Amino acid sequence: MDGITYPTVLRECRRLIHDDIDANEIAEALYKQGVPTENVSQHLYNYLVACWDATPDWDDPAFMTIIEAVVNPTDPKVAGFEAAKIAYDLLEYPEQDLLKFKSVEGLSEETIAQISVTPLDQVKRDATSAKDTFWKLFTRERWSTLAYLIEKLCEDADSSSTDILKVEAEYLAAKAAYNSLDAIEREVLRQRCVQGRSIEAIASAQQTSLVEISETLANARAEFYDKFLSEIYHLWVLDKTYKIQADEDAIEDALENLQERLYKFVPENYQGWLTKAAKSLRRDSEKKEDRQGRIVQERGRIYTNSEGESVCVASTAVDALEPHEEIEKEEAEKKELRFWESERKRWHQLLTKTATAILRSKKPEKKLFLLTHYILQPKLNELRTTKPIAIYECQYPGEAMAIAHVLDQYRSKATQAWVGEVIDATDRSIRRYVDEILPLVKRYAEEVGISASELVNGCASIKE
Repeated sequence: MDGITYPTVLRECRRLIHDDIDANEIAEALYKQGVPTENVSQHLYNYLVACWDATPDWDDPAFMTIIEAVVNPTDPKVAGFEAAKIAYDLLEYPEQDLLKFKSVEGLSEETIAQISVTPLDQVKRDATSAKDTFWKLFTRERWSTLAYLIEKLCEDADSSSTDILKVEAEYLAAKAAYNSLDAIEREVLRQRCVQGRSIEAIASAQQTSLVEISETLANARAEFYDKFLSEIYHLWVLDKTYKIQADEDAIEDALENLQERLYKFVPENYQGWLTKAAKSLRRDSEKKEDRQGRIVQERGRIYTNSEGESVCVASTAVDALEPHEEIEKEEAEKKELRFWESERKRWHQLLTKTATAILRSKKPEKKLFLLTHYILQPKLNELRTTKPIAIYECQYPGEAMAIAHVLDQYRSKATQAWVGEVIDATDRSIRRYVDEILPLVKRYAEEVGISASELVNGCASIKE
């Protein structure tokens, strides 16, 4: 090819794609296809969107291969395995079973319906939903456009990154997020996202293991985006001086939409994008309200059934809601769901971070039981009993495993004595474990934005 070498294509693939096997396979396919001599980054982006964005069919060979790989993790690793494992672990157990039954065991939906004693239509809907959810999570874990931001921040910008972070305040917010990472995280991100080096090469340079470098990269990506988006939120949503003049709910929806698309999308101007997106969402919402209002007047009242479908019923009941009351009710429910999503996100982050730290210590099983069934038990129990629909959708890697560990039948009031019986520990041991765990809880609570007063209210053993 004119002027384009395979190493050039491979470097670009490694910058965007998280897994080296994935990057190698995509680079080889692109090279054979013929990459234009200009704008390699855009060509790769278009290729990934075309190949990975749409949910594949059940009989798609690549889809079947990746599901079989995560169901049988002892088999040789395939491209995207780590991302697929994270996505699979984030699914509910019934969703995992549906993927396994259909893709690995080859069962028909009719057979699954018979085995599970579930209506066939429900099995079809659930299976489609499970596949869509898995693929969305898998794709988001598989690649990201973070490389363009890091390239800009490292002042190694080329044509792929000159059109982003044009607003000085946003550039400074990104710079602050980057500088908040430790030196090793910044160096590892620079080597991967700017230089396009392999995991093996970075590990060799850092004199550490492949697993350690992979974890460092994953953590650095997550921490950067978390801090950067928090800065954007404070800058354009909370700060009264620069606050975007748009509907608050619409801005929140726009931010949520941005977070879901960040793996493949970087706005040139976050303030401008959020303003435009919020106004567009508000217009769509108003059109929907007007349409529902007309339907109410013409045919009856609109409500949403358990399948999420809009249903019209005759409005002959005396207590039928007026159109404006229906809208107010929807908005109130939406705000409540947002609150519980935020609560779950923070407390499950605290649980995951603390549990990860405990796993490195002695007797981790006993300490994990104490953490989840005593120290954090009141708050976790409260989160468990809130509306299921409010469950935070985009859980962090490893969070699902931790949640599965604690979402069991809780006693209404767990005590140290009861915990001691279960884990075969004395009162003295329990107190020693608590003294060891509490500093971790307080440390990670501060990291995820949980205040001292919230800890006192939510944890059994933390006092003023």
